[in-house]
Amino acid sequence: MNRKNMLAKLCSKKTLFWGMAFFLLCIVGAITAYTTSFSVLIVLGLVFAGWVCIKTLNDPTFGIVLIAFLLPFERIGSFELGGITVRPSQLVGLLVLVSWILLRLTRKQKTDVKNPTIPFLALFLGISLISLISAVNLGRGLTVFLFEFFVIILSIIIPTLITDKKALKRVITALLISCALVSFFGMYQFLGDMAGVPSELTGLREHYTKAVFGFPRVQSTALEPLYFGNYLLLPIALLIAFFVRRKDLVSKKMRGVLSSPIFVIVVLTIACINVLLTVSRGAYIGLAVVLLLSFIVFFRYFISPKKIIPIVVVALIAGFALVQFIGINERDGLETFVEHTTNVSSGAGIEERFTTYYDALDMANRHPLIGVGVGNFGPSIAQNPYQTPDDGWLIVNNIYLEIMAERGIFALGVFACLIILLIVRSIKALKEEGDLFTKTVLLGFLIAFIAILVQYLTFSILYIMHVWFVIGMLVALQNMLLADKK
Repeated sequence: MNRKNMLAKLCSKKTLFWGMAFFLLCIVGAITAYTTSFSVLIVLGLVFAGWVCIKTLNDPTFGIVLIAFLLPFERIGSFELGGITVRPSQLVGLLVLVSWILLRLTRKQKTDVKNPTIPFLALFLGISLISLISAVNLGRGLTVFLFEFFVIILSIIIPTLITDKKALKRVITALLISCALVSFFGMYQFLGDMAGVPSELTGLREHYTKAVFGFPRVQSTALEPLYFGNYLLLPIALLIAFFVRRKDLVSKKMRGVLSSPIFVIVVLTIACINVLLTVSRGAYIGLAVVLLLSFIVFFRYFISPKKIIPIVVVALIAGFALVQFIGINERDGLETFVEHTTNVSSGAGIEERFTTYYDALDMANRHPLIGVGVGNFGPSIAQNPYQTPDDGWLIVNNIYLEIMAERGIFALGVFACLIILLIVRSIKALKEEGDLFTKTVLLGFLIAFIAILVQYLTFSILYIMHVWFVIGMLVALQNMLLADKK
């Protein structure tokens, strides 16, 4: 038996299945033996985790579907490991990466899917790695770089796995069902905090409870309201696209929740309310971009009263709900809300942002070629660059200024070229004849991508999973439509 055949046998589906099953039984047995009070829920959790591992290792496409569902679970569902927050989507992503490599080793499959983003991503990562020469806190720089490398690799893997309409429907269905769940949880979070439910049960962080403004800021399962609002831009854009093209999609015999007008309208309404309840100026800007681009792209659909009336009703319900929720407290919540969302010239948050902007520009001026190092903006301006502050390292709150400050002008240019490539190639794919469902999904992803880029003017974490998920899906959708042409 030669070496390749031996490797294929060792990594076969059957071997992987029994290996994972044996490993899981060993863990359960060890815990049972050394734990006096063993919870049934822990056993069930371990069994489910084992099933997910086996399923993902055998079918990495299932892992991508699961990642789509787990995207918003950043805080609730995560755990700390060695001072690093580990999220469920990252664990599944690691399984997908391992499965993707193993299947190509055993099945001799080659990645023949076209992905023009790879040269730009490789160059961006290369410049980022070189920038670590200037890092004052090399440990943090390497950590941030590895996180970015991981999510970028996943964005490259996605187009190789999502290659047909069936897989695409599974991904979008998982994404929208997850959006529905976290949006309803966000409503509970707001109403629960207003009713006095403790934060241990609502999941709100202390500085987002009603103790600050007189009303809570919804973060649902995400780390912060701003990130939750940013994530919601994707399902909202997709839901609008499905709603306005529902009649055409139904005529193509599309079934499931994606073609259900009740599901689409209800989830769209709840998601929009959640964005408003985040009380995040950046999220409001992103939502405005989604609505404006959707109106422009689907203008001829909005001319019909059957389409415009439900959209207006959704907007009125979301606005009315916001006014009612914000105003149900004894304090003058509406006045506080208006002041917070419209004040862009004063306040501690605004002053801090402008200070970081000036610091970033100063760093870019002093280190124009390779910057101060990936993830080293905060350490560079901290009193102690080696000790993490209690509130975490400062960020620029503008991804474009942060890239320029930490990696230099060339990295910013490569990042800009990547953005232009994704937008231009998406438009090219949309002009081709192709499946209506795929084109509708691509429109939703493209609108959400542009809105995320605009909101990136107000925050600057690059390794957020859902951002690179959008990028990977854009390439996958482009390939599907361009392959139809071929």
